[in-house]
Amino acid sequence: MRAVTVGLHAYVQDHQHVWPQGPSLNDEGPWEVFWLSVLKPYSIESKTWQCPAFNSALAAKGVPVGERPKIHYVPTMFPATPGIATRWATQPWLIERSSVHKKGPHICWPDGSVKSFDKVLAETGVR
Repeated sequence: MRAVTVGLHAYVQDHQHVWPQGPSLNDEGPWEVFWLSVLKPYSIESKTWQCPAFNSALAAKGVPVGERPKIHYVPTMFPATPGIATRWATQPWLIERSSVHKKGPHICWPDGSVKSFDKVLAETGVR
């Protein structure tokens, strides 16, 4: 997740501080292709978008490699306003699509730090 965040920082810096504007998550095929292609120039390959623990869980369930999602982290969608993605340190940039880590999906912040969903809830007083 941290490597994807580094790629996102580089992209934002190269594009006048505007977050990548992609298709909706509802259209998974084009959505995955978009994100893979946006960060490929920054050396963020498709395997970087995948969580080894999530892949292991899918393999254990017998899901064939070709049927697994190509991207395991969902980027937050920001408007095309310059600087909006870096305005708040507490606005997540990536959220893991699974909950294979026992403490909820991992969340990655603009500074590259990663926390579990349960830890975020505990820090905010929800749990």
